[in-house]
Amino acid sequence: MILVVGATGGIGKDVVSGLRAKGQQVRAMVHNPDKALSREPGVEYVTGDLEKPDSVIAALQGVEKAFLLSPEDPRMPELHGKFAAAAKEASLRHLVRLSILPANPEAPLPLAMWHGEADRLVMDSGVPFTILRPAYFMQNFLRSAGTIASEGAIYGAMGDGKVGHIDTRDIAEVAVTVLTSEGHEGQIYPLTGPESLSMVEVAARLSIALGKTVKYVNMSADDAKSGMMAMGMPDWRADAWVGLGGMIAMGKADMATPAVKNILGREPHNVDLFAAENAQAFRGA
Repeated sequence: MILVVGATGGIGKDVVSGLRAKGQQVRAMVHNPDKALSREPGVEYVTGDLEKPDSVIAALQGVEKAFLLSPEDPRMPELHGKFAAAAKEASLRHLVRLSILPANPEAPLPLAMWHGEADRLVMDSGVPFTILRPAYFMQNFLRSAGTIASEGAIYGAMGDGKVGHIDTRDIAEVAVTVLTSEGHEGQIYPLTGPESLSMVEVAARLSIALGKTVKYVNMSADDAKSGMMAMGMPDWRADAWVGLGGMIAMGKADMATPAVKNILGREPHNVDLFAAENAQAFRGA
């Protein structure tokens, strides 16, 4: 039995589907059962909350492996550390945690620090682990679908920084492969797409896919934060995302790694394919 924590999000749902396609028994731990309306056949859904130890212990009963994913949160180290401790008590054979590429417990960037500390606690728990550290998701481009459709513009605060943008479908497939094959314990995998691109270059790829000019408009950190908060993002989360953009702008995410290809035996999806597949969404459909 494999437990998937965070099973209602895009990556979590793809991990559940991928595991079922391989014939695995899957238990999906969901915080809100109402969000699991579209349930995967043959999957056991249980209500659980990382803040409620009893629900975590119950979800781990009879489980051999687990995939751990949760939204960014200042309490992430504490919550993931407690999950890892419970997994140790349950004699879990393998824990796969979804982190981020710049994770580092010493990082000045809050998001990187939270993930880095959570990674450290998982690695020190005594449970066989694999840490997946993906780059910026291609699916994040869809947040700009409205302005791409109406103005032909993507707004951001990444400057000229380049990123090895990755499709979340590749992240999920890597997680499924790592959970269902041998030799991945003790590994930290930096996951990226096949090339590192600036947002200006991403806009150019979108222009080709859409048959119209799409431009990237760089904003100041303050303007970017104000825009995020105007859309309802809390202050601390806006700070985390603006900080991530600043790190990218400084060139600290400019890399393309072979990890996805090495694990899956194929090239990861590229931005051109993602843009073509999502052209209707970027046109406002």
